[in-house]
Amino acid sequence: ELEGAYIINLEDGSEFKITARADRVELTQNGEITIIDYKTKSTINGIAKGILDGTLPQMPLEALMANKSGFNGIEGTTADMEYWFMTGGNDKKNAITEDTVAKKLSKIGGIENMLKITANGINLLVNTFTKEYTPYLSCPDPENEPDFNDYAHLARNKEW
Repeated sequence: ELEGAYIINLEDGSEFKITARADRVELTQNGEITIIDYKTKSTINGIAKGILDGTLPQMPLEALMANKSGFNGIEGTTADMEYWFMTGGNDKKNAITEDTVAKKLSKIGGIENMLKITANGINLLVNTFTKEYTPYLSCPDPENEPDFNDYAHLARNKEW
């Protein structure tokens, strides 16, 4: 694991720091970085869609950190992101499978464009929530409400 950080300069002049712990960061001899995330599930449905719509933000944020030298001792350009599925079992041949994200992002301009989308999205999100008049909703997207919400009782939605 490798800890990283990404600093956002806010509209009010202050800074907001995002931190992450990447499972693995590989640096090639030509300066290309690959971000690797270990998973115990056998697959993740809709990886490219989730990365682009923000529902799977971990790897794009880690890739952004890597591109901005946010991981100590790692200098280079993010070339790929991979999920490594550790399914285990007795079949050592299929114990680890890999899902390379870069190929799936080629339709939207690849990793470079994904990094721009991620940077713009996180900057907008953080700057929006620094404003006093921005509400903190317990369920911002009712269409995708989780089965259990730790904060629903605080919002007192049932009383309304």
